[in-house]
Amino acid sequence: MYQALAIGTDGMRSSCNSSSSSCTILGLRCGRTYSVAVVTTSVNCGIINGSDYKVQTAPCRPESVKVQLDCSTNVAVVTWDNKGAEQQQTVSAVDFYGGTKTCNSTNTLCTFKRLPCGKEFTLSVQSFSGHCASPPSDSVSLNTVPCVPMMVNANVQCGSDLTTVTWDPAQGAVDYTVYACSVNGHNSTCRDTDTECTFSDLVCGQNYTVTVISNSYSCASNASQPITISTGPCQHSHLQAKLDCRVNSALISWLPGNGTLTYQVKADDQDMAHQVTCSTPGAACNVTELLCNQRYQVSVTGQGLACTNPPQEWLTLNTAPCPPTRVSITSSCDSNNVSVSWMASSGSLSYSAVAKSNSGHLASCNTTGTSCVVAGLHCGQTYEIHVAGVDDSCRGIRSEKRVLQTAPCVPQDIRTHLECVTGVLNITWEQEGSAVFYHVQATSERGHMGSCESVDLECMISGLLCEQNYTVVVVAYDSTCHSSDSKAVVVTTAPCPPDVVDMVVDCEVNSAVVSWDASAPRVWYIAVATDEFGGVYTCTSMETGCIVYNLTCGREHNMTLIPERDGCVGAWYPHLTFKTAPCEPRLLEVEMDCLSESAWAVWEESTGAELYIATATDSEGRQFSCNTTDRQCAVPMLECGNYYVFTAVAMDDQCITLPGNSLTSETAPCPPEEVRGTVGCESNLISIDWLPSIGALSYTATLERTDGEKSCCGSTNTTSCEIRSLPCGEMYVLTVSAAGHYCNSSQSTGTIVRTGACGRVSTTRSFTYTY
Repeated sequence: MYQALAIGTDGMRSSCNSSSSSCTILGLRCGRTYSVAVVTTSVNCGIINGSDYKVQTAPCRPESVKVQLDCSTNVAVVTWDNKGAEQQQTVSAVDFYGGTKTCNSTNTLCTFKRLPCGKEFTLSVQSFSGHCASPPSDSVSLNTVPCVPMMVNANVQCGSDLTTVTWDPAQGAVDYTVYACSVNGHNSTCRDTDTECTFSDLVCGQNYTVTVISNSYSCASNASQPITISTGPCQHSHLQAKLDCRVNSALISWLPGNGTLTYQVKADDQDMAHQVTCSTPGAACNVTELLCNQRYQVSVTGQGLACTNPPQEWLTLNTAPCPPTRVSITSSCDSNNVSVSWMASSGSLSYSAVAKSNSGHLASCNTTGTSCVVAGLHCGQTYEIHVAGVDDSCRGIRSEKRVLQTAPCVPQDIRTHLECVTGVLNITWEQEGSAVFYHVQATSERGHMGSCESVDLECMISGLLCEQNYTVVVVAYDSTCHSSDSKAVVVTTAPCPPDVVDMVVDCEVNSAVVSWDASAPRVWYIAVATDEFGGVYTCTSMETGCIVYNLTCGREHNMTLIPERDGCVGAWYPHLTFKTAPCEPRLLEVEMDCLSESAWAVWEESTGAELYIATATDSEGRQFSCNTTDRQCAVPMLECGNYYVFTAVAMDDQCITLPGNSLTSETAPCPPEEVRGTVGCESNLISIDWLPSIGALSYTATLERTDGEKSCCGSTNTTSCEIRSLPCGEMYVLTVSAAGHYCNSSQSTGTIVRTGACGRVSTTRSFTYTY
């Protein structure tokens, strides 16, 4: 007897008995690995050789299959319970058309990724182990995320405030949700099972972003591609009109409604024969060219991006009266009024005539008739005059303007500036208002007149006479009128110069004595001398003469006489020409000519000199002189032994100068006189004496032998000296000379002396000769 024994990995045992060579073991568990052995029923219980091996039972059938879909990612996770071990599971997803997707797993879950949208799958799980497969599990259904709606469109129904959104069907969708979100925060939703949905609560004048979402029973799709819609514009309100009566235009304004891009304003007259329009993106618009004295109906239409708001309210506008016609004006030069007349105009209850000047001055008159007088016009102004009709609420369009030029104003603030020397009078003034030109008149008390004309505020009158009082007035002119005379201004011209002027040069002091024939009251006379190098010298007087001092020596001068009163300098007297005394020469040196008893005087050149005189004056006042046109000359015939004072003067044809500096010098001493020589015979000496010589500082006595040999002796403090050791028996000529500061005198008269005879007593003789 045999027994087959199966022992599972979980410890469970099953067996079968047989007396043959096979038997069937029942009740094995699925998905297990069993060890199978065959044994005998003998006492040994030994295992039959080769009968032990392992057997894998069929895999277990998966149970409790569940599926979980992530709507945001369209990923499905399938789970199940598994009682078996060591088996592989395959999850099958089969769609309506038989298409299959599989997922393999060794545990109890499996994930499907990238599932298509809008599909319904039937899921089942089957286990595999070796060559066996379990029966499929019970099936479950899976609906993937619905597809995103496509081709989304919107239609704004302008008249009904409804907006319908449409789209193409989306696979897998059970119904749809439509979202409308405005930029201003208003949001609305609409849900429908159809492929269109209508909003009735969207706010006017808003921009909305619209998206559509597909819904299944468990998931919603991503939002569709957004589209932008603009709801119809909101209705404007508070319509108002402000009429500009002057030009018959009206400013139409309103409170704008959201979403309106442009507005169009229409104004129709009561006969519907005249219409004016304007358009604007803003909240006001000006309608122009309205007809006068008409009633208009005004309406405003708003235009949005896709819709138009028709007018909801109207207002009535009455335009201004029509302008008067045939306006005429009348005025005169001596009046500040103007008379204005016109033809009556329709719609006018009264009239206003207005005159406005170019400076802004306004004057007017009002009347219910067709004429009035505008008073109080300003002088020198250009006025534009118009007339307007007036009703209960409006001053109408102005008539055609008329232009009036009022008479020029009287010139003011007359100012004068006299160019005294030339007699030219410059006049300036101030002018209020306009003028075309000005006439200036200057009239003297003696009847002389001068005038000028100018288009500017200044003018110049030339040729005014001296010593005159002129009355100056200014008159302003335009093309038709002139002003009254300005306030008179009196101008006194410069004093006249004297008729006769005389002048004398004072050579000693180099001054000019100026005199003239007569003087005027309060007039200063200025004598002006100008030299050739630009030096100016003056004297002033209110009488008939003055002296110009400190003139420069030796120069040519021009002299003129200038009259002046209160700072006004008159015309100059014609020039007189004169020359001042020569400049004093400066003595430079005196050089004595010892032989000729003369002295050379040398000096600097003197400006203006025509001749020079050099003078030597001795102590007794005797004078010796020389003259020359040069810078030096020799003063002759001076006496010996005298001191002289040397001076030099310069002269021209009218003046001689005073001496400048002086120099002193002396002539050579006079030759000694009464020279005597006394011979001492025994000693062979000669004693010599003489009378003192004027100017001598020292003396020299000379004995000259006939053969030319000389012997000398000298003296400084005495008038004698001796010559010794002379040879005997010789004849000598004895002379004595004196030496001064600058010169030596000539020799005295010669005296013959003889030394004693050799061996004899000599006799002394003397005689005088000239050589």
